[in-house]
Amino acid sequence: MGLASHPPRSVETDSGAAAAQRADLLVDLFDHTSDLIQLIGIDGRIELVNPAWCQTLGYSEAEAIRLNVFNLIAPDCREHCQHLFAELLSQASRRRIECAFLARSGQRIELEGQLDVALEGGTPAVSYTHLTLPTKRIV
Repeated sequence: MGLASHPPRSVETDSGAAAAQRADLLVDLFDHTSDLIQLIGIDGRIELVNPAWCQTLGYSEAEAIRLNVFNLIAPDCREHCQHLFAELLSQASRRRIECAFLARSGQRIELEGQLDVALEGGTPAVSYTHLTLPTKRIV
């Protein structure tokens, strides 16, 4: 039976073992997806990236968490991305994004995906972005 065939479960009804198993699956997905995943603080500081992000952009995780995401966005995309980020924080609703990042090597990497926000007590706490290379799009 595949993962998709399981009905959604409430956290309250889960045993500790089942919750731990799902947490392990999420970590595995985060670590092994070819898509780029990043968590960004409301100040633009990178808080967490996955291995695909590091491999694609050429930074280690330790280097990434010292960076501000807006310094990695290509200059011609920066203003648009800052506007989307401000909208996300004020309206707390998912945004589709197309942008280009500059890899450590200086290579321009075109990306697209979803920008979303996690709320803590009704206030934006962190944004998370799921990005893919447009050439990996499933048609």
